[in-house]
Amino acid sequence: MDGKLIRKVALFIIDNHTVEEACAEFNLSRSTILKYCKLVRTKGIYFHPLVAELLNEAMNKNLEEGRIKGGKSGHIEHIFTDEEAYEFAFEILEQNKTIREIAIEHNSNSGTIYNSIMRLNDKDLLEKIQEHYNSRGSECKR
Repeated sequence: MDGKLIRKVALFIIDNHTVEEACAEFNLSRSTILKYCKLVRTKGIYFHPLVAELLNEAMNKNLEEGRIKGGKSGHIEHIFTDEEAYEFAFEILEQNKTIREIAIEHNSNSGTIYNSIMRLNDKDLLEKIQEHYNSRGSECKR
């Protein structure tokens, strides 16, 4: 094993890069990068203990950021603000538009528009919309 390469890999990761970025930078497999990191982190004989400590911190930081990012993958990010959702509701009531028509105008889908309106939690407004759809002989649905 090349000690200089192992040191370069460790310093690269310490310099706020991920394991994947190190793989691309050094043209090495993920398992090789992780093996080099393990050597630095556990074999203090070959490397200065400060390097091992900094590498530990960098890899733990990357791991934690990955967990945060992974946890957000299932998180619903609202595309439309509450103000826009109120505008959609009033377009339905005052301009007699359908959710589908609003979706087409806003380059979205009807489910997103529907969810934006339902997210408002304004019972009176939602009841008015439902009454409006009932008077037209249809349901308020996506």
